[in-house]
Amino acid sequence: MTAQLPRAFDEGTHPRFWNGGSPARTIVLDAFSLMFPAAEAFMIRAMQGAHDRIEDPALRCEVANFVRQEASHARVHAQYNRAMQARGFDALAQEARVGEAIAHLDGKIGTRRRMAASAGLEHFTALIADLLVHEPALLRGADERYRNLWVWHAEEELEHKCVAFDVHAALFPRDAWVSRARAMVTSIVLLTVLFWWNAAALMRGIRRSDRFFVWCGIVWYVFGAPGLFRRVFLRTLGFFRPGFHPAENGAHTGGVTAHA
Repeated sequence: MTAQLPRAFDEGTHPRFWNGGSPARTIVLDAFSLMFPAAEAFMIRAMQGAHDRIEDPALRCEVANFVRQEASHARVHAQYNRAMQARGFDALAQEARVGEAIAHLDGKIGTRRRMAASAGLEHFTALIADLLVHEPALLRGADERYRNLWVWHAEEELEHKCVAFDVHAALFPRDAWVSRARAMVTSIVLLTVLFWWNAAALMRGIRRSDRFFVWCGIVWYVFGAPGLFRRVFLRTLGFFRPGFHPAENGAHTGGVTAHA
């Protein structure tokens, strides 16, 4: 059953450490949320730029639905980040800095690299989404609004996890594997750098005396147990195999379902 998204996520009182009362577990996912408005906008621009060049009507329909879903994600995470600011973190300034960094990179690349990067980013986020949906430990004890938001977002990422990959393969078939593999490496580096940059910015909202222990908790959460990064990084290796397709990962087919 698809999780229901709260209609007014940024209204009302929010627990400061919404993920099981843990500062570390909360900061991990908050750091990802700070990326999403700009990252979703980047992929929307890439898809919109490619839409008219796609000959397959079914794929063009999936692209249109992809854009609608990603626009919804960007809007909701902007609300999320405003709520984060109200929880005592300098979220909006960091969100703006991330947006400037991604816009700067976007201005330096063309359509081919933009689409390859979108395929890499979408695959990486789909792997995270798969864990959020199927690993209860990642959101154990979380505030219901936040759990619903993350599961809703994750389920939609899984619905359209193949679209950017398929568009890139359709438009650039001759060097699809080489450019896609290069872009995936870049995407992993970029997302990792942005994550730790965001986490460091959010850590300024934690008492100095607690920061060492919170950092230890973050490292354990992403590399130890439940090991979010450790498990995602291992699963990205399949992306570099010639002939790989995202539909191979998990039970989801990757098609986009239109929403009213």
